[in-house]
Amino acid sequence: MNNKNTINFLISLKDSSIRFFLTGILLAVAISLFANSLLMSLPDKSSYVLWGSIFAILAVLVFLLLQPIFKKRKTQTKIKGVVLLENGSKNIISVHRYVFSEKMSRYFKHIFAEDKNIEKLWNNTKGIKFEEGNNIYKLIKEAAEYYVLDKLSLMLTDFYNNKDSAFKITKYNRRDIPHILTTNRFLNLFSTPMEDRACFCGREDSSKSQGVTVTAYSSEGAMYDRFELALPVKSKISKEESGRINIKTPVLTLSFAIDFPGFNAISPRGFEKYYLKRDIFSFRLFKIGIDITVSPKFCFFKSKDTLENYLWADEFIEKIERDVSLESFLEKINWEANLLLLERLDSLNNKMSPAVAPAGENSTGG
Repeated sequence: MNNKNTINFLISLKDSSIRFFLTGILLAVAISLFANSLLMSLPDKSSYVLWGSIFAILAVLVFLLLQPIFKKRKTQTKIKGVVLLENGSKNIISVHRYVFSEKMSRYFKHIFAEDKNIEKLWNNTKGIKFEEGNNIYKLIKEAAEYYVLDKLSLMLTDFYNNKDSAFKITKYNRRDIPHILTTNRFLNLFSTPMEDRACFCGREDSSKSQGVTVTAYSSEGAMYDRFELALPVKSKISKEESGRINIKTPVLTLSFAIDFPGFNAISPRGFEKYYLKRDIFSFRLFKIGIDITVSPKFCFFKSKDTLENYLWADEFIEKIERDVSLESFLEKINWEANLLLLERLDSLNNKMSPAVAPAGENSTGG
């Protein structure tokens, strides 16, 4: 089973736990019958030694059988992606069908459209330098963090909307996470109510009659994005000084952090020429990662139905990996096979192109 599927693994153990117990009971009965028949032929002192050995063997067998159930299964997933920046303008490049880059590019366009101070901080940073405290460095990390939070928000809403309403959840909004809101300018601005933002004044929202507005855009390009995390009751959200965000629930703790070392990444062969249609010296690639950890709590006495209400954790990791991982993106577009085809077509076109006559010559002679 995929090591990212923590909750699915726990459910599979739950299904097999009955078999583990029955096997243990059968072993105990078999050994007990064998011991009773053997004790009848042994002296009294030898019986104590035999019973002690039998109990020791049984304890070891039970431990081995039940170890997978009691063992905590902490999983860590490191997803490796890239961000592309134009040399000169430092604009985030949107790569077609690479969801993470498309979202990152849009976030910066939306925040620059409304907050000119943030745009000025970005533009006034000389060159493309990534140092701790650097404005470009911090803004890229905040945008990536917002991306993960937004994905989690949408996934949790969809997941629990399709679940049994008997399972109790609590909805956390921007007022419930001030420690995250104050450290992420994208989340803070995008989730600010439209009535509190000048760029949305006088805007008539036709979707209000159908319910709460989820997303809206101003004519200037600003974005409103309603933020809400639907989590099981008794859940807690916190952010460490290191930047790692922890979501603690009664069954598991999910945490994530953005890893942005500022190192250059290597462009896949032919990618800039055939896919981006850009000169290789017109932009730069930088590594960015998302480190997600899932730590389940002791779940032996949790029912299978309860565990199934946490399957969103497995789905969330799969979704983030599919949209952020550069390797997953290249597999999705079948880059290696398409590159071979494109290079062959390019080679054929070069061979079929007519030779250019040297300067000063003409076809009629002279």
